[in-house]
Amino acid sequence: MLGKRPDGRRVLGVEPFDRVIPYVMDKRSGAQNMFHGSLPCEGMDAYIAKKKQEGIELNYMNLILAASIRTIAERPKLNRFIINGQIYARHKIWLSFTIKRTLRGDATETTVKIPFEGTETLQQIGDTIDAEIQKVLRGEVTETDQVAKFLMSAPRLLIRTLIETLRFMDRHNCMPKAVLDASPWHSSLFFTNLKSLGLDYIYHHLTDFGTNGMFFAMGKEKMKVYCTQQGEIQAKKVVPFSLVMDERICDGLYFARAIRLLTKYVKNPELLEIPLEKKTEDVK
Repeated sequence: MLGKRPDGRRVLGVEPFDRVIPYVMDKRSGAQNMFHGSLPCEGMDAYIAKKKQEGIELNYMNLILAASIRTIAERPKLNRFIINGQIYARHKIWLSFTIKRTLRGDATETTVKIPFEGTETLQQIGDTIDAEIQKVLRGEVTETDQVAKFLMSAPRLLIRTLIETLRFMDRHNCMPKAVLDASPWHSSLFFTNLKSLGLDYIYHHLTDFGTNGMFFAMGKEKMKVYCTQQGEIQAKKVVPFSLVMDERICDGLYFARAIRLLTKYVKNPELLEIPLEKKTEDVK
């Protein structure tokens, strides 16, 4: 109540026009911007090969997730969310992604949600994510699974009422912290790796339930043909991706600079070996 939530704080130092936008576009699904781009593979390939000689196995997902978390730490508006027309800044960076327990077509899947401070190194982020993945592969039940099982244990006629009750509690800042911590729809970034399925990226919608403001879909790497300033035709390997974002959390220029920062880290993964002294805090 009164603007206080366990997962974030009210952002008050916002321009009047920016404060109006959440009332004009009151639903997240109606405020979606859809962006697609590509990340160069050259720097990642060289870094992955170097680390393999040191006995460390890495992949594109490891590097892109670490670069994304670092980018959010340095561009705090990306970590905002909108609830009931109000703008909030998250206390931590929450990453959610779905894992197939096996690659069989009928295999079950689950979603994990991991908190980060944003100051972690590439190694720390990779170790944390790998540990969560191994838990799932061992058959351990995640917090998300536990909450879902609890909801689905209710009589069918009550499930919709329970969900609507959670929506009401979320809008009025009285959602139980345990539910917020387990809900993948209350994340800074929801990530899906379609490369692992041999597919290209998709544009994944945002949900009106929860607070998730960004959905990142990574596709299978491919060759991209482009023309240099000298008029030469060249090809380079890239990882295509899409990013669906709640446009109410930041403007286009801020977002464009964030994409450039993400690309910088992907091109130079060595930068992620250095811990960030302190993440950039949002305005009061």
